[in-house]
Amino acid sequence: MTIFQEFSISDLFEEIKVPKRILKRNLKPTGKTPCYSSQRHNNGRVGYCLDEPDFLIDSNRTNYVIFGDHTKTMHIVNESFCVTDNVKVLLPRVNQRRVLQYIFAQWKRAIPSKGYARHWSEAKHASITLPVLRRSGSFFDLNDIDLEYIENTMRGYEQKCLANMLSRSTIAKQVSMSEFDLTDTELSNNEKIALEHVREQKGMWKKFRLGDLFDKLPTKYASKEGRRPEISDRQTEIFSLPLVSAKKSCNGINAWSRPTDFPSFENTISIIYNGAVSAGLAYYQKDETGILSDSYLLQLKEGKLSLLSGLYFATAIERAVYQKYSRDHKATWSNRVENEEILLPVTTPKNTESQDFEIIDFALIESYMSALAKQAICHASDISARKAEIAEAFLKS
Repeated sequence: MTIFQEFSISDLFEEIKVPKRILKRNLKPTGKTPCYSSQRHNNGRVGYCLDEPDFLIDSNRTNYVIFGDHTKTMHIVNESFCVTDNVKVLLPRVNQRRVLQYIFAQWKRAIPSKGYARHWSEAKHASITLPVLRRSGSFFDLNDIDLEYIENTMRGYEQKCLANMLSRSTIAKQVSMSEFDLTDTELSNNEKIALEHVREQKGMWKKFRLGDLFDKLPTKYASKEGRRPEISDRQTEIFSLPLVSAKKSCNGINAWSRPTDFPSFENTISIIYNGAVSAGLAYYQKDETGILSDSYLLQLKEGKLSLLSGLYFATAIERAVYQKYSRDHKATWSNRVENEEILLPVTTPKNTESQDFEIIDFALIESYMSALAKQAICHASDISARKAEIAEAFLKS
């Protein structure tokens, strides 16, 4: 029978002092040194900088661990790097990949959720239980951890994930979704024309001021006895309303609340105005959504966005805003983002004689986004199959 022993996080990791933090505005898509942040995706890598790496990989240090203070993320880094804000850098005292992933899973469960508040103050004092080998004495140290048990457990989990991935790639083209028919990947003439029109900017285009297109919605919640309403870090039957904060993934959604506790709106675009790596991000919110912090919601003054046009507008807004704003220069609405402009295709209504009266060409936008969706669907099965091949080769290594 396997026995388990409690280990403190300080037993398993050593915190390394961060000499400097790279600002988001100085990051490049390519460059000399990779930079890591607290984001959940891409293993935490957020871009590159021109600085020399602050943390070096060599024969003595083969791995580091990045802990995202706000996001409670943990990533293994095996390349020399720098970091941005809200990151703790740890030196693991065990280096096997699967063992670290096992530890991460236990560690995350031991850290209470604080939403987008900082977690390190709690995380560094956490303790977890790990399988250990039987000894004659009662004292256990890191050398007693049952590495074989952990490796076998994680291999079994990886095999289940691989089987699930293979299953998804097999049925990808046979599944229908509420928004898209995955079996329809043939481009219509209108979609072909729209692709060419947008990519080469043919026809009529016009710049629109965001403040002329959108209204900022009232999303401040009513405090209860001076405190914020209760929230959950996962969606449940009771906590069903998604809330947006400064999160660079998952549509900015970082918590859920009771539907009556926060003002909510559907068919909106959320903009994050604060955050080390998230200031200026824009997301289309199809369903009822509220604001937890560091964000706001916009709604068209006239008309209503569809899923496709909403995604188009959110992307256009993000391109106009993201590189201009940061934690030090927040993407607030009044006198800042409301004055930014986006370039949109326009057309002249058939029922008017004036050639100077132009309106946004929503039909073209819909056709263009539909074409992009079909192209993505067309490649999805091949991409999924390729991922499965890579994963299978990786598991055999």
